[in-house]
Amino acid sequence: MKAQSTETDRIFVWGFNPDIYRYTDRLPASRFIYCTFQTGMIPLTNVDPARSTEYAVVDDSLETLLTDLKQNRPKFFVDSSAGPHRFFGKYPLRKFPQLDEWLHDNYVELEAQRWGLQGFRLYIRAHETINDRGEYSLDDPRGQLLLFGTDRLAPGLNRIGVGMLNTTSNSLTRLGLSLNGKIVTATSFLPLENTSIGVSLDLPPDTKDAILRPLVQFDGEGWLEGPDLKLPVVSAVTTPEQKVEIAIPVIEENVEALGIRALFGARADETDGRRVFSLHAPAVLSYSTPAGIEKVTGRFGLPPGAYAPDNPAPSDGAEFIIRHVTQQGESTELFRRLIQPLRNSVDAGEHAFAVDLPLTAEGDALELEITAGPAGVASSDWTYWADLKLQSSP
Repeated sequence: MKAQSTETDRIFVWGFNPDIYRYTDRLPASRFIYCTFQTGMIPLTNVDPARSTEYAVVDDSLETLLTDLKQNRPKFFVDSSAGPHRFFGKYPLRKFPQLDEWLHDNYVELEAQRWGLQGFRLYIRAHETINDRGEYSLDDPRGQLLLFGTDRLAPGLNRIGVGMLNTTSNSLTRLGLSLNGKIVTATSFLPLENTSIGVSLDLPPDTKDAILRPLVQFDGEGWLEGPDLKLPVVSAVTTPEQKVEIAIPVIEENVEALGIRALFGARADETDGRRVFSLHAPAVLSYSTPAGIEKVTGRFGLPPGAYAPDNPAPSDGAEFIIRHVTQQGESTELFRRLIQPLRNSVDAGEHAFAVDLPLTAEGDALELEITAGPAGVASSDWTYWADLKLQSSP
């Protein structure tokens, strides 16, 4: 951050890491150098992951923080909740939707693979001002301009990577992304060699196809646009066949899948007498819950090959989440478990769960989500749910 900013640039750290301001020799972009006001965390007092700290949150502190950030526009935003840094893992940004939305509207993630594996997410300020664009050819000697991250998109929030690799000089100054001819975002650097950015891409429900193009600039010259990549947009609406295939049993009947969002596809298999739903993270399954259902049970995990020693790109973990959603759209999180077999041996293998549901009514839904883990890296995330069952009595 110090190398990619000037003395007048400010930065912000979401966490309990004020020393980062000292290491970078950059001023904070907010009066809050500790994020204890917004989270309620009190060091050495309420840091247990299972303990709620809402009682210690200072009223209006999040709104005040957002006012500071909008006014000072930090060059970099550091999210330390992605790793085990000073107990801040219990405060991911998704729990603070106002701040999370502002961040993804105004920043792009920088080198996610590099910093994510160290337990941080590093964001750099973005902008959208791009005028004329030339063409960047595949055989340009200055390096390889590419898109990465997925081979299909879905309505809603997606993530696309733009990278510049194998450069021959310290001359890269900007990267960006266009969608269907319109600029999505762009960001600038002081001259450097290889780097990459992660762009949040929100697609409306009626999007059919997406034509993406990476953008690059060298030494402050004109923008150049790489070859286009046309990706299908996979609707979250399920086919009649999928609804039956992904059904889970309730005593003697099946509850059909209400929706499936799995960018890499969903598969149902019978393995050793177990019904397994394989969904590469990130993915979401949803079911309508009949009235009177009191419990959901099942199993989940990652197969051993996902984190085997000979896997060149092993999974860094995945998070399994279960929510109850009322007909009025009110969502309650019932279960959350992060497994990281590479880091914790107890996370290897298969895991069982049994979750009590609140009183259910006709029209309520059950959502089972799998995320790519705190670093957002989906490599080898061959996740699955198994033996899912709904019970009308304990």
